[in-house]
Amino acid sequence: MPGRNKSWYPVGVALIMIMLPAVSLAGDSLRVYGLEEIVVTATRIRIPFESLPLATDVITPRELELSDANSPTDAAGNLPGAFVQRTGDFGRSDIALRGLGDNGRRLSVLMDGHPVKMGIFGCTVTHSLPLISIEQVEVIKAPGSVLYGSDALGGVLNIVTSSPPEGFQVDANTTFGTYSTWKFRLVNGAHIGPVGYVVSYDHRQTDGHLPNSAYRGDDFSAKFASGPGKTGVSLFVKYFDGYKEEPARSTDPPGTESDTWNQYNRGTVDLEISRYIKGAKASLKAYDEFGEHEFSDGWHSKDHSLGALASVTGKVRNIVSLDGGVEYREQWGKSLSAPPGEWSKHEFALYGMSQTSITPRTVGTLGLRWNSDEISGSSWAPHVGLSYGIDSQTKVSLRASKGFRSPQLSELYLFPSSHTDLSPEVVWSFELGLARHLGTIGHATASVYNMKGKDLIELVEQASPPPMYKLENSGELDFTGVEVSVSLYPHEAFETRVSYYYFNPGSHTRGRPGNKLDARAIFRFAGNTVVGDVQYVGDYYANDEHEEKIKSYLVFDARVSRYVVENLEVFFSAKNLLDEEYDIYTEIPGGNSGLYRMPGRRYLLGMAFTPRLQAN
Repeated sequence: MPGRNKSWYPVGVALIMIMLPAVSLAGDSLRVYGLEEIVVTATRIRIPFESLPLATDVITPRELELSDANSPTDAAGNLPGAFVQRTGDFGRSDIALRGLGDNGRRLSVLMDGHPVKMGIFGCTVTHSLPLISIEQVEVIKAPGSVLYGSDALGGVLNIVTSSPPEGFQVDANTTFGTYSTWKFRLVNGAHIGPVGYVVSYDHRQTDGHLPNSAYRGDDFSAKFASGPGKTGVSLFVKYFDGYKEEPARSTDPPGTESDTWNQYNRGTVDLEISRYIKGAKASLKAYDEFGEHEFSDGWHSKDHSLGALASVTGKVRNIVSLDGGVEYREQWGKSLSAPPGEWSKHEFALYGMSQTSITPRTVGTLGLRWNSDEISGSSWAPHVGLSYGIDSQTKVSLRASKGFRSPQLSELYLFPSSHTDLSPEVVWSFELGLARHLGTIGHATASVYNMKGKDLIELVEQASPPPMYKLENSGELDFTGVEVSVSLYPHEAFETRVSYYYFNPGSHTRGRPGNKLDARAIFRFAGNTVVGDVQYVGDYYANDEHEEKIKSYLVFDARVSRYVVENLEVFFSAKNLLDEEYDIYTEIPGGNSGLYRMPGRRYLLGMAFTPRLQAN
């Protein structure tokens, strides 16, 4: 009913999703005794999740499937501390971690450890990221510059692509839905002698939920890797071709017709050679991330980011884990429209990080990076952490880290507002975390953090124009937040996760919600899998200083799947089942930032065929 009070929604729905299984599963003695250990690579050392020195979340391929997400960043929007700006289900899906994102400019978005960036603007084309052949998605919710350098100002999102399977594998998946939506993907992997491969193709298209909101994207990728041994070689190649229309904003005058569109072509080549020497791993990675973009406003450009990383990782007597290396990156861009030009810059870095078992219960982490940018000079990024096991079930941790972002080519050279004397942006993060196992039925985490930033690059009005505005290192931030997450798996037929974050961005409230609750419940019975997802967003504004408040919203998604025969799964999804009317504030370069109306209730129906043959 119009005007009804929805303030009870997030708490009520979360309680229902937690309490339901206690009623329906009472008296059943079957249990799930713990979760499979997850090994994380975002630290460049493959270590168990619980031993991580950074605040990290991990998304598995099955979690991606159950969410019907259209990009890894879209799926990560359900994590505590994360929020996604978008104009619809498809296309841009720009994630912010603890309030920092800026179209991927203030985050390090990685694929197998190399940055996925536009060479000119330093942003990430999020819908060009692979959604298939993914081993896992790792999200570091704190400055990660000690390991990943510039751009890891507010955190890191690392997409780990799948390794070739041991046997022959095929995965065919097709989905049809509302707004003439069609998704199709095909994956094949196997080993031929000592060499394995994974080849994938993904197609997504829709007419969109609003006029001028259509989308089409085609993604092809292939990975080749040598078999186990002291020496390993891996080659990953990828190409994306996509077209996206952007609708009118919900605040535009009635009858406004948008004619905004973007054409993206992105490619990747990543070659890594590694060798194990007396328990240590030495590796050399070289990559090129390139693309061509054409926009409806007349912009047309080519760019690439070319880089190399030499690193050594290992352990000393199983007490100290070490990771160190040297890294080089060059960014290049060329305008094929007005203003014409060609620009480039390079940076060089040395880094090292260690994790030491000080006592059986105490682990310390220490890291440092020195980064030299051709234009903006040198930067230092330290990291220090300490974790203590209060008992076998509880761990408390303290972390402090610095992140930085060097000015991008567009900020240095491209427009009248550009400025070559810009310095790197800086953010310091301080965090207290608590993690506890809830016996054999779950685990809980909580964290409190503060982030302080300075020298943020902002447009400043000039006293003596032209130009009217110029980029300067004038911005500051002081963000504080609390995150709580509880995961329960009391029965093999049920699991649930509820997370909440409170966020205080000070005066920087534009597009940054102050409250967000996410809940997921998964039921398995009689061969069926039922998934319910809830997200509540409140204390939300379309401008700074708590101005132009946006209506709070709650979105409920449901998904049912069943294997009708072996290796053939059918599924049905209902998105925004309550048909909630809501808007999301989205930053779009070129003057189109603002509120965008999200889709109402819609449906998806599909099937997945996954035959596998074991290796001989």
